[in-house]
Amino acid sequence: MFPSLQYTDFHKFLVSVGGLTAGVGIAIPVLLLRSQNVLTTSQKQLSELPPEAQSAIRLQQKQMTLLLHSWPYVTGFLVVSGLCLVVWGAISWKKQQTRTDSREVAELAKLEAEREKTYQETLLLLREHQEPPEEAEKILEEKIGEEELGSAEESEASDELSSNSHGPSEPVPSEPLVRTLNPAVVTLGAPAIRARGRAVMDGIIEAFATAFGKGADIVPDVRLGGTHMDAVITSRLEHIPNLVLDVRLADGNLNNVRNRMNEAIVWAIRARRVGRKQLGTNVVPAVFLVVTDSVLTGQKSLFGDVAPSPRFQKVVRFASDILEEVADVEIPLNVVIAEVSSITPAALLKIDWRTTGARVIALPVSDNQKDAL
Repeated sequence: MFPSLQYTDFHKFLVSVGGLTAGVGIAIPVLLLRSQNVLTTSQKQLSELPPEAQSAIRLQQKQMTLLLHSWPYVTGFLVVSGLCLVVWGAISWKKQQTRTDSREVAELAKLEAEREKTYQETLLLLREHQEPPEEAEKILEEKIGEEELGSAEESEASDELSSNSHGPSEPVPSEPLVRTLNPAVVTLGAPAIRARGRAVMDGIIEAFATAFGKGADIVPDVRLGGTHMDAVITSRLEHIPNLVLDVRLADGNLNNVRNRMNEAIVWAIRARRVGRKQLGTNVVPAVFLVVTDSVLTGQKSLFGDVAPSPRFQKVVRFASDILEEVADVEIPLNVVIAEVSSITPAALLKIDWRTTGARVIALPVSDNQKDAL
């Protein structure tokens, strides 16, 4: 089967013509072999034929004899000419392809340079909007003050009320989505509060830095559009999106967890909008709800692994229920519930941070969760 002619490019045309010419040259001897039976017609067979048939067969015999004497030269010329055209076209094709590859490499390099420029501009913008150290410490103390305030005011009665939310008769009454804080009751400036909060924040940032390595840059304590972000992670890796982090502390009190979750949802909506407007990219909010009650840690089994306590599992289910209540709000949100020691680089790498909806992730990630993620 002969190749068809190509008219899109000159080098392709040369290759296709050369291929056809060489193919014809090779086909000539094959056709001669199939047609040479006319030479085997004897004189006795010719004498039995009409005069017109005899003349036609003798003409064919003369033509076939001529072709048999000249076909090596014709075939050789056609094959050599075809191969020359193929080589000429292939060389031209290679030069054209080299120029095309060079243009593509240049375009990719230009795109990479523009991407790197945008990446560095984003980092510069984030660093320009970093909170001053004293303001960052103040925000950190306020967050921990919220947790302390919630623990003091919402003790056994709120636990009992929250537990009834899963019963058939008494649902939990609706609460405001954003809780208004009274600055007068927040204990600011306490060294213990600063030390605990900063240790949690630094531990999470260090875990991300170790997990992502040079594939991402982390800028802590950023304020964009009036929204504070505990850290912004800009990623160079395709499988890791740009992340904005918010760290909140909570004990085992379910009403306290509800308040932290409500605040986190409002923050995630604002952070998503601000990231798109200020940074020109889609960011994925990640909220770390760090449990501080040692009762939630769980107990170590005989095999050395730590099994989550029933109370920790209750907190995870409760947080999932809260996200289901706002399922109509379409926002990518990862809510990571964990104790400080379980937030490790290995655990963070097991999480696929790309998501289109809100979800709860409990650390350490179990095998079932790994399959789901």
